[in-house]
Amino acid sequence: MIERFNSRAGEYRDQAAKLRVLAYETRFAESRRKLLMLADSFEKLAERVEARGSAFAMAAD
Repeated sequence: MIERFNSRAGEYRDQAAKLRVLAYETRFAESRRKLLMLADSFEKLAERVEARGSAFAMAAD
């Protein structure tokens, strides 16, 4: 079960990395800013998923 949380968090981090690449490739400042904000949101989501997985694991013990 914990692997599922880690896998999902990894997928969110992969998406964040892809968004950052797109952000740094764009010429438009506003688009770059929005892509970076979206990437940060994916990172935060990954952190929440990991925290939930940890809490779930502690509860199972």
